[in-house]
Amino acid sequence: MATATRRRRRPADVSWDPSAHVPIEELTLIESWHPNVMVAGPRAATVAALSALRSVFRTPLCEWRPGHPLSALSIGAARTLILNDASALTAEDQQLLHSWLQSGDRTLQVVSATDVPILPLIQAGTFDGALYYALNVIYLEVSDQPPAGFVGSTCD
Repeated sequence: MATATRRRRRPADVSWDPSAHVPIEELTLIESWHPNVMVAGPRAATVAALSALRSVFRTPLCEWRPGHPLSALSIGAARTLILNDASALTAEDQQLLHSWLQSGDRTLQVVSATDVPILPLIQAGTFDGALYYALNVIYLEVSDQPPAGFVGSTCD
C-alpha cells in the first residue's frame, strides 16, 4: 500500500505544515473538495498513488503524457486533468496550463505527478513558480515503503 505525507498550508503564511503519514485512501479532502494535487516520489509510487486516487477524481478525466502537446487535449468537458509527469511540461505547455487555471473555471481539478523535484527546476528557470504554486494546493509525497513505526495492514 502506498503511503503519503499530507502537507497543508498554514493559514498565517505560505510555508508547509507536514503532518503524519497516512494511507492515501484516507485523504477524503481530495474527494470532497477536489483541489489541485501534486503527487511526488519515485515513479512506481506516483503511478500507484494516481491509481489509488482515481476513484475520487471527478469525471470525465483527461490525461496528459510527456511528449504530447497539452494544446492537443480536448479538456473542454473534463473535470479532472491528470498530468503524468509535471516536470516534463514544456515552457509553452506550462503557460497554457497556467492560463487555464487563471481563467476562473473552478471546475477543473489538476492532479499532477512527478518523480523529479520541482523546486530546483524553478530555481533553474525551467519551471514556472506561479504554476507550481497553483498545482501544489495539496502535496502528497509518496514512497514505496511504509514510514517507520507504521502500524496497519497492507494490501498485496
